[in-house]
Amino acid sequence: MPALTPIRPEINQAIARVLDRGIFLRGPEVAAFEKEWAAYCGQTYCVACASGSDALTLAAMALELREAEVQANSYHMTALGLARGGTRLSLVEIGADGRARQASPRLVPVLLYGRFPSAAESDCILFDAAHAHGWRPPATVCWSFYPTKNLGALGDAGGITTNEKFIV
Repeated sequence: MPALTPIRPEINQAIARVLDRGIFLRGPEVAAFEKEWAAYCGQTYCVACASGSDALTLAAMALELREAEVQANSYHMTALGLARGGTRLSLVEIGADGRARQASPRLVPVLLYGRFPSAAESDCILFDAAHAHGWRPPATVCWSFYPTKNLGALGDAGGITTNEKFIV
């Protein structure tokens, strides 16, 4: 049985609502998702966007992030998203645990394999939590809802959650 079979009627109803309204971008379903995802993450705001990479670009621009460090074992789309937002990047070495050897305030931790931030990473201002759905972050976070993620869309999608009004 395909994985979507149990929820197929709900998916069909949601698709029919969107088609019947004719509002394909930024419609009521997106607004409802943003509200529910922000609440689930324990944050005030959520901005949905096209992809996790776009979320990183938009967050870097909103935070005016001029320089950042990314761990060397992360997927290149993290670095690309930040660079498109005007951020100058450096790669940092990783330790045996797969995390950056030293966390600095400039680090944008990539929470690989669903791991939550370490104590050393907790002061960072931006996180790539593409693999850590379910984490309740204290900072601005970029999420990916690519179909293969823990919470996947029917196509590519991303979002930013934050308590910072200036990002919205």
